[in-house]
Amino acid sequence: MLITWKSVQFINLLFYFTAMLVQLWMYCWFGNEIILKSIQVGDACYNSKWYELDSKLIKNYVFLIMERCKRPIAISVYGLATLSLTSYVSILNWSYSYYALLRRLYAKTTD
Repeated sequence: MLITWKSVQFINLLFYFTAMLVQLWMYCWFGNEIILKSIQVGDACYNSKWYELDSKLIKNYVFLIMERCKRPIAISVYGLATLSLTSYVSILNWSYSYYALLRRLYAKTTD
């Protein structure tokens, strides 16, 4: 059964779909921001005048921070994927491919 675009059910599904896309986008956006900010921490340490510090211990701490920032911090989803804008786009591509497959299968069964 197909839903016509003038029906109330279509409008409800459209609002639901939009809300889910926005919610997923927000998670991926902030996950991407965490990745970018963690990279900027290493750059900020490098661009500081760490070589002019008096204490060798503080130089070692700054060096350790720079070494740790070579691998950015990322939020992962059950270890399967990281939350970023690239994963958001791949989720949208996968979802549309799945929709197109279901649409094609439905069209074959109604013929």
